[in-house]
Amino acid sequence: MRDQDISEDKTVQPRIMIVDDEPSNIKVLTRILNMNGFEDIKPVGDSMQVLDEFKRWQPDIILLDLMMPCFDGLDILEQINTIKNKQYLPVIMITADNNMDNRIRALEMGANDYISKPFNAQELVARIRNLIKMKASMDQALATETAFLQAQIQPHFLFNTLNTISSFCDTDPEKASSLIDNFSNYLRQSFDLKTLKLMVPIERELEMVESYVEVQKARFGDNVAFEMIPAEKMDFSLPPLCIQPLVENSIRHGLKSKSAVMVRVSFTNVQDGISVLVWDNGPGIPQDKMSEILIRSENKGIGLWNIDARLKKVFGMGLMVESSSGEGTSIRFTIPEEKQYETRNYS
Repeated sequence: MRDQDISEDKTVQPRIMIVDDEPSNIKVLTRILNMNGFEDIKPVGDSMQVLDEFKRWQPDIILLDLMMPCFDGLDILEQINTIKNKQYLPVIMITADNNMDNRIRALEMGANDYISKPFNAQELVARIRNLIKMKASMDQALATETAFLQAQIQPHFLFNTLNTISSFCDTDPEKASSLIDNFSNYLRQSFDLKTLKLMVPIERELEMVESYVEVQKARFGDNVAFEMIPAEKMDFSLPPLCIQPLVENSIRHGLKSKSAVMVRVSFTNVQDGISVLVWDNGPGIPQDKMSEILIRSENKGIGLWNIDARLKKVFGMGLMVESSSGEGTSIRFTIPEEKQYETRNYS
């Protein structure tokens, strides 16, 4: 993933993938795009390789030939739709086929536009620029909404942490000072307002988790136990504040019902991404309450439904909760491998 700060570069080049089995068509399209300032281009001449290149390269727009051997454009479009989830990805179908049924079917399957061969350079560039602008607006809207949901979690965590630090100011000033240093590290990352990021590196998320856990251990001592089990590969990103609030909920609710609580966060490499599991040995959730925990309500906390909503916005799938009274709770979500989103401005 390109983790580029758009505040430093206002003209990030859009990634354009050209899928066509005719080398001459790819050559013409590439020349037209280059002449109009588009330089980040990925040609794919083999329809069998499109999905692999799509996952690896993550284009911002696709020019997709309708008629190709092995897989035609409609087959490829259908497969792309199954893995792109909620990401807005403009697709322009390129065709010499005048069959209106095929064109209508492509639009019904999610294609945004089509253009006929032979190409009209001005028309092609105008359509691409319009769709790139639309994608930039959609990405920014999603980032803004996600940031709004994220912001609703932060005050709760901040107030709890400040209250904990305050409790040590008179009884143990040295420990209070240590906690302030720990907390300040959290704040420096949490209040990074230079850009709206849909995704942050897992290292940053875990630093927030560790900051919270250290504060709670200082307050409750051995009554709080925490374990983190990493996956074989931990090189991935996720929406911010997806794990820390789950850990906070586990500790907070666990201590309400018992003298000590154990929380474990584990990561597992699965076929299509990373599975994240937050487990605790707390009181569990009664079965008659399970259907309500992911529903927004003014009378309860915002942690679970908030995280579920943000995950669905970015990945198209949210939290999976397993629990029963007296037997703890397991909350799991999956980060698809190819979903390494970022919010970018396009030239």
